Amino acid sequence: MSEKREFYRVGELVNDEGWYICVPCGYRKLYKRGEEFVECISCLEAHKDVALSDITDEGSWEKIGE
Repeated sequence: MSEKREFYRVGELVNDEGWYICVPCGYRKLYKRGEEFVECISCLEAHKDVALSDITDEGSWEKIGE
């Protein structure tokens, strides 16, 4: 039986379909099983004038609800 984790990093694959929240900003996104966790569009918008290579915290996602 696989262990359920609380946080998932950008680039990891979604094992459990559902709603996830971006930990740094609170943006919510529905992910389907097998998709890859991506950079949060809200966080990217907030850093639009900053080079992506200068952003050190790419964020993480947390599952909300079932």
